[in-house]
Amino acid sequence: MKRTRHPLLRPGYLWLLAAACAGAGLVWVRVGTPENPALTMASRPSMAATKEPRPAVRSPRESVMAWSEAAAETVALDGHPAITITGRYSARREEAFQQLISGMQHDNATDLYQLLHSGGSIPTDREWQAFMEKWGRLDGPGAAVHIGGFADSGARIPGLLRGWASVDPATAKAWLEARLATADEREGWHVAAQRELVLGWLHTDSGGAADWLNDHQDSAVYPEIASAFAKEVVTMDPANALEWAGSVEGPWRRWAVETVGRKWLEEDPAAASAALRAAGYGDELIEGFTEDLAEGFDLLDPTGAPGGELPGISFSDE
Repeated sequence: MKRTRHPLLRPGYLWLLAAACAGAGLVWVRVGTPENPALTMASRPSMAATKEPRPAVRSPRESVMAWSEAAAETVALDGHPAITITGRYSARREEAFQQLISGMQHDNATDLYQLLHSGGSIPTDREWQAFMEKWGRLDGPGAAVHIGGFADSGARIPGLLRGWASVDPATAKAWLEARLATADEREGWHVAAQRELVLGWLHTDSGGAADWLNDHQDSAVYPEIASAFAKEVVTMDPANALEWAGSVEGPWRRWAVETVGRKWLEEDPAAASAALRAAGYGDELIEGFTEDLAEGFDLLDPTGAPGGELPGISFSDE
């Protein structure tokens, strides 16, 4: 019986087949047949040859070991080879810790926490803060239960609350209130915990955070928490920050407007000046804020703020 060739394999059609294969990302390879050892056929490139390899996934122990090694090394200070510093300040340590944080999941956070406690290197306050913020976002209730078994649990609470409040402020607030009711203030974490609760809450529900803050004006912790709140909210939304400052009741209103106004003028003088004028604050007030910034006014210190009047506007409660 006579064998016939497929129409598309006839010489007149081969160039069409070649063009179609090229458009589909195919390449020509030679395969042999009994009748034609040099027959040319089309084949798609191997995915294994073109796909980039995935980075290896580290176990919690491997992540902590990599960070611990970087933290323990001694490195030369940039530009001064004769001066060495510990890994506590090295870029390699920071990169290793960021990798540890990025690989942190709901199911391995507890193991990471235990390994950081039992390892040879000690995390800095900044590293603990970043770790607890991430854990608070992943599993605030679970993290709160687990850290209770460690002697330094109080120091971990502020970071935990900032992360927790950024996703579930109501539950984080209720947990903190219950903890404050039985905790000893001498442990030293109370002010920082309330501050971080408000700062995390601010990113989820700024109105709720502001209401909570205004309800605690008589608290001894109010100055520090309100100062942190004002600087954070003016960076996020300066117009609303100014509105919040004007809504503060009592003697703290003056300080709130000063803090928000100075911070906004520092970041965007033109927009801040226009907004302050539109809100009824006079040029004398704005010029005074600008002069304070030029003289290095410390936004972190609200001492002596309550009371008094600012030029250009009355702060009396009406």
